[in-house]
Order: sequence, then structure tokens, then C-alpha cells
Amino acid sequence: MRLRSLPKPYPIAPSRLLEVLLVFSAGLCRTWKRSAVVDAYPSLLDFQQTYRALDQQLLGSNDAPAVANVDRLAALLGRYSPQDLIIATAHHSHFIAFLNACARYGIPLAACYKAAAQSYLDASERNGLKLVDLSSGNGVPSLFRTLDRQRAEGRYVVIMMDGPFASRRRYGFLGYCIAASCLASLYARKTHSGLLPLICSVSPSLQLSYTAGPVIDGVRTDVTQCLLDFLQPILLREYPQYQWLSNSVLMSDQEARDNALGFLREALEWRAAHTSSHFMMPPPLASLLSVTRSS
Repeated sequence: MRLRSLPKPYPIAPSRLLEVLLVFSAGLCRTWKRSAVVDAYPSLLDFQQTYRALDQQLLGSNDAPAVANVDRLAALLGRYSPQDLIIATAHHSHFIAFLNACARYGIPLAACYKAAAQSYLDASERNGLKLVDLSSGNGVPSLFRTLDRQRAEGRYVVIMMDGPFASRRRYGFLGYCIAASCLASLYARKTHSGLLPLICSVSPSLQLSYTAGPVIDGVRTDVTQCLLDFLQPILLREYPQYQWLSNSVLMSDQEARDNALGFLREALEWRAAHTSSHFMMPPPLASLLSVTRSS
């Protein structure tokens, strides 16, 4: 793959770029050859430009981005009451823009989140996307009561399948044993609801789309592994679009953290060759080394 120069304006801080390169390298090094991992670095940077442009569209105008075939998604959801279906999504592509666009279209959604910039909170309020803060610290029973109210008001609850939230267990993902929240599965089981895996994507032309899996009806056991198994082939196919950040569930595995640091030399050299000297800053190694071990 031919290396390309940085798009302008610069789409990502160099410290964050290094973080993305290292976490991505850990994520794919058990599937790809080492040389193929490094050869993919330019596509990661290219996607940051797409993400930034979509961000500007979401935050800088009164119109949410468009979603291809959103009417089909609305029809699919319309087969189920919000009382009977939970949506499980992932940290893939610009899922915030996707949920905002769906809400603006008229799909009633209540999405769980742990932290968000005020600009995203404002956009969600503007587009009719209800947000449920997971960092309130009131515990899972209180959270479930909040979600129950949202469903009773006619909104489909959206929970991350790959979130570092409460109720974490160990699952297989990209060749690692990661600690991820089983919150989506747990809530579906408690409420006797089905689970719809739903992953968004975006094209270079800023067209949002989605991949919906078959609904998992009548959840009675933990199906988080099934959700991650649905996500993984999409992630491998659209690898630039996954959010390769140090707070990813991927970094809950010690071997993944070790593998990330094992690519430090290549990542630093590639970044140095593709960033101007006035952008350079110390690498954020502390964020990778200080990830709390989860059991």
C-alpha cells in the first residue's frame, strides 16, 4: 500500500494518532502479519478525516447526516414494541452520528453512555436522541429502572455490546480474552426482551449505513459472546472505522497491552514520517500502561 501524506486540516492530534496505531496493532496482530498491520496505518488516518467531517456535519448544522435505508430499519423496529426489543451496538464508525440521524428520522431511541462532550449532548437534545448516563453511580438496579421508564415512554433502549461498563465478564474477541460488559444481555434477560445487533458504518462521502443482525429472541442466558462474534467480522472488514482507543475493552487483556507496546517503534517511526515536527508531542504511554485489570 502506497503511503500518503496527511490530509489537511490535520484530522487528529498526534498523541491520539499514536494511541490509535498502537491499539489497532494489538487488535489485528493475531489475525494479520506484522507487515500488513503497519501497511494499514494510512487507512486509519484517512478514516479520521471522514470522522472529522461527519463530526462537523453533526455538530455544526441543524441537519443530522443521512442514513441509507433508514426506512427499512424503522420498519424492522416497528415489528417490535420498545418493551420487547433492546438494541446492542458497538464503538464502530461514528455511532453517535448514526443514532442522532435515526432519532431525527423519527426512530425513538434512548442510548446509554458513560462520558460525552457537551457538543454531543447538545446535538442529541436537538435531534431528539435521549441519553442515559451510566456514570451516575447509582448501581445497576437504579439504571434498569431508568431504562424501564424510557421503554415505557416508547423509546428503544440502545446499549453497547463492547462497553467497559458494569457487569463485566470475560469473552473471546480478536484472539484475546477481554473483559466486557454483559449489560445488554443482562437487561434483555431481565425484561424478557429480544436483542437486535446493530452496527453502523460510514462511506467517504459521509453516507451512514448499518448492518443489522438477526434478532435474538427470548434471551435467557448471557449472549454477549454472540454479539461480539457478530461484531468481529464487520470490524475486520471495516477495520479503519473501529474506535481503537486505550479505553477499549481490547486493552483489558494484558497480552493485548503488551502487543500494543510491541509496535511502539513502528508506530513512532510511521507517525514521525507523516506528521510535521510542530505537531509532535510525547506519546501517551501512560494511558496504555495504566489500564485497570478486570476479572
